[in-house]
Amino acid sequence: MANLDGLILFEDFELWYRQGTAPGIYDYDAQHPYVTTHDELWEFYGTLTDQTPVDVHPQATLPGIVMPGFTDDYYNTIHIVPNPLHMGTVVDGDQARFTVWNAYLTPQELSVINPDNDTGLTLLNGVSVPHTFAPLELQVMYIEVSTAGPPTILAEYEFVFLAETVTLLVTGDRAVVCVFPPDWKTPVKEKIEYMTDVITTIDGSEQRAGLRTAPRRYLTYNTTVIRRMDQYLRAQLWSWLTDAFIIPLWYDASPLLLEAPEGALSLDVDTSNRAFRVGERAVVIHSFDRLEVVKITGVLAQSLTLENELSTTWSRHLMVYPVESGKLANNVSLTRLADRVSKVTLNFEFDVPHDDSLLAQEYPEVHKSLPVFDLQPNWASPTGDTFSKDAQYSDFKTGVIWKGLEADQGSTTQKGTFLITGKANIEKLRWWFYSREGKRVPVWVPSWQNDLTPSRDLPSANTELYVERASINSHYGGIGRREVRIQHRNGVAYYRSVSNLQPISADEEVLTISSVLGVDSPLGTIAQISFMTYARLVSDAMEIQWLTPETANVTLVFRSTNDDV
Repeated sequence: MANLDGLILFEDFELWYRQGTAPGIYDYDAQHPYVTTHDELWEFYGTLTDQTPVDVHPQATLPGIVMPGFTDDYYNTIHIVPNPLHMGTVVDGDQARFTVWNAYLTPQELSVINPDNDTGLTLLNGVSVPHTFAPLELQVMYIEVSTAGPPTILAEYEFVFLAETVTLLVTGDRAVVCVFPPDWKTPVKEKIEYMTDVITTIDGSEQRAGLRTAPRRYLTYNTTVIRRMDQYLRAQLWSWLTDAFIIPLWYDASPLLLEAPEGALSLDVDTSNRAFRVGERAVVIHSFDRLEVVKITGVLAQSLTLENELSTTWSRHLMVYPVESGKLANNVSLTRLADRVSKVTLNFEFDVPHDDSLLAQEYPEVHKSLPVFDLQPNWASPTGDTFSKDAQYSDFKTGVIWKGLEADQGSTTQKGTFLITGKANIEKLRWWFYSREGKRVPVWVPSWQNDLTPSRDLPSANTELYVERASINSHYGGIGRREVRIQHRNGVAYYRSVSNLQPISADEEVLTISSVLGVDSPLGTIAQISFMTYARLVSDAMEIQWLTPETANVTLVFRSTNDDV
């Protein structure tokens, strides 16, 4: 037996196998009875035969094919890019670009282009057909749209080459401009709406899940039309009611700062806090039957860069509006005030080509690293509070009413209307609502009233706050009554947690704030001490009621949560 430093060589294994003497070795013969001896095992596999030398030349020719490679993905065919050509929502005069590329390494003749269902479309091919494409020649072509066609574009263009035929599919939606401005006698209502699934347990806890990645957006306003405008509106409602519209954002109007001459590639307008976006459209309106829709390629503070030249000259002070595409409600009712004089409410639902929620931004105030909504309501409009607590009752109408499980914590609902002035402030509120995502994301909300009345001065280094007695030790101290907002008369607000609520006399109580204010606060300097609740919006929708392009009313309703933060 050969054994080198503990290594068992092959001949050792072969000897053990034949003699069956190795302890614990796998017994192949016992496990496979159909092979009984080692000699039979070798016969099962056959005898080795020496076939050398082997002839290096094949004795027969076999049929084969050429395997496709990377080159075949691009060459020896005709490419039309893009295909299909999706034009999106288009207006009169819009163009879409595509290319035709002869990827053959030989000339290819385009004999004819066969259009189908192309009403209102014009093919600008730049070459006369028939046309012989040189090897690897590329031609840029355009499709131009007019409003003289069906609302839905679904056309085909068949490019017939001698080598092959390629079909281009063109899709899109025609849109007309809604040129009927609001009368501003009633607010122009812009609504932003999310969708949230709120699951509430018996103890009042909530699980909130957003169901939309982007909010839906609506625009509602009243307009009065007379004479030709009345006739034009009725014609549009008759033929175009459920089809695409281009809707000016009337509250984002910006006047031309300078005359815009024919052929210009820019408009001089103030774009700050307005919905002008690269890749979107704007419209210059002189009257309902004289306007121009332009496409924006650049947005600067005082100008818009355009994709195409202006078709006419527009005088200074004419209004330029950013636009959205959308559809009218299926039913529109007109009130006739006189012959060819009508009043109508227009309800639009915007498409969602972009997600404005990416602009989400909180107000700067925070408490416990969470945002605070610190706007004060407009007291000219009613505000209100509702106290509620979930509980289960069983009433069989024949005896005692049985009270079952109830929530550990009650809730408050508070409503406020806010008057916002200035486009920048209105934009901030819109961004704040995007941060809320409707009902999903809570925020600290003050009660907007004096819940506690200070009874003594509060020195800068003192954490003991003395207040007039309001039985806070008996009824307060739980979730929703542990955070306060202390506002000075100079407008500065401080946010603190409170604890150790104790009565010290029949008229006075004391509580401890979480940290000092850092400034002396005599009685005359404290304007308001309000409780704060961690609350969510009751509705997934926020409606901005534009009173003017610079002023808006917003009504918000908050419901406290029992999130222990």
